[in-house]
Amino acid sequence: KVPGWSMRPVQDITVTKLGSGLSNVNYRVTMTSPAVSVPCVLFRVYGKGISVLYDYTMEFQTFKMLSKFQIAPRLYASDDEWRIEEWHDSIPLPNSNMCNPSILVQVAAQLGRLHKISFKPDFPSELHAQQPLHVTRLERWGDAFSQIARHPKVAGSVARMGVQEMLAEREWLAKFVVEGSSGTSSGLDVVFSHWDCQENNVLQTPYGLRLIDFEYSGMEHQAFDIATYFLECTIDYLHDEYPYYKLCLHNFPTETEQRFFCCVYLSEYLGVAVKPEDAAVSVLLERVQRFTLVSHLLWAFWSVIRAHQQSMDGGFDYLHFAEARWALYKQSKDAMLQALQGAGRGTGSTNRHGDWQQHGWNSQKHFV
Repeated sequence: KVPGWSMRPVQDITVTKLGSGLSNVNYRVTMTSPAVSVPCVLFRVYGKGISVLYDYTMEFQTFKMLSKFQIAPRLYASDDEWRIEEWHDSIPLPNSNMCNPSILVQVAAQLGRLHKISFKPDFPSELHAQQPLHVTRLERWGDAFSQIARHPKVAGSVARMGVQEMLAEREWLAKFVVEGSSGTSSGLDVVFSHWDCQENNVLQTPYGLRLIDFEYSGMEHQAFDIATYFLECTIDYLHDEYPYYKLCLHNFPTETEQRFFCCVYLSEYLGVAVKPEDAAVSVLLERVQRFTLVSHLLWAFWSVIRAHQQSMDGGFDYLHFAEARWALYKQSKDAMLQALQGAGRGTGSTNRHGDWQQHGWNSQKHFV
């Protein structure tokens, strides 16, 4: 179904396996004949056991919607285990560039535009009616984690993490992230979210940055995407030595960078000029802080689930990653609560939004 390919001999096709994503296996498929209008496509093979992590049917409907909105790539063909997508000449965003001001401004504006699509009159009503994803995933991923934790393949490592302690965090965290301030653009607006805004899902193209890989997307509080991007600035997935990722906590955006990012985001999202020193930026950042905890806990659950599904051929160490994210959850929670108590406001919001980052994240320069 790729235009012009059906009449070409199979010998004209070249298949190259790309670096596997953490959820799928991807191939670049090239037609060597110069006579075709589409010389290259992406062939995506879904990872095993994805139904535990997300609803494939909803994911596929979401992808088609985003393709129609010209946000996701064009879809050429699909089946239950694969699909063929439009190819974009690009390179993934290097982790080392994620805090470059030219990158921050583009990602912030992209997220602001993406979050507004749920306001479109033709946005699917069934998607709009979804609960925020972190609510359902704390339950479903947590329950799957609980079951998998007993499996011999992962039981030893997961036991050291503290299964019941991790599961017990869900109830407290679900309340903590939404308590306090509210109102438009406070971070609690439920919007269409990318949900996995990391270096491999942001492409650098000749016409600017482009978000890809929307398999985890859905409705979520707007602060989650921003929190995720800030955290992902510290995680390099292209590290070529064990455990095949590297955490550099000093790469977490500075307060100046956070405020710059959020003022650009709000300017796009609200359609009015917002400056870094504006109160709206402080309110949003306070909510973003809390959602970093959601990201840590959920990706720790996810990593244990993926470890159980992983073949024994080496590569990315999901259990190592799960332990790191859980350790950072505990560190960040402790630092955040200390900052809140120091401000004399219990577990309410704090106006000292840099404190937790300085004392929690920067306490370790290189966790891995």
